[in-house]
Amino acid sequence: WRQFGNVEPDLEVIWLECATAEGFITLNWVRWCNPERDALLYAQRATDDLDARVEMWREIQVEMNESYAYIFTTHANWTVGYGDQVNNLCGQTGPDGEILFCNNQGRMFFHNVWLGES
Repeated sequence: WRQFGNVEPDLEVIWLECATAEGFITLNWVRWCNPERDALLYAQRATDDLDARVEMWREIQVEMNESYAYIFTTHANWTVGYGDQVNNLCGQTGPDGEILFCNNQGRMFFHNVWLGES
């Protein structure tokens, strides 16, 4: 199961919004609804200002941590093997330029990878 931790955090909205917290079977499976968080979720979608989006996601992250809606007790480690000729495998960066982990949720991104001579 892979949930949360996407490089593009907007892909996580469906798991967090109040609209998916209702009914017998829900995508927001902890059923934690916070209209103020929803306002931030939708506001970050409505802007193309990257700095504003980053700040909104930081606020969302604080709210989620303080709510204790999710408490993860395990973490999967992913191993990636590659040869010496493979370069820049971990060259992935986040929205505000920070270096991200080598892989994300067990997925690899090859848009920055290049092959050299071995």
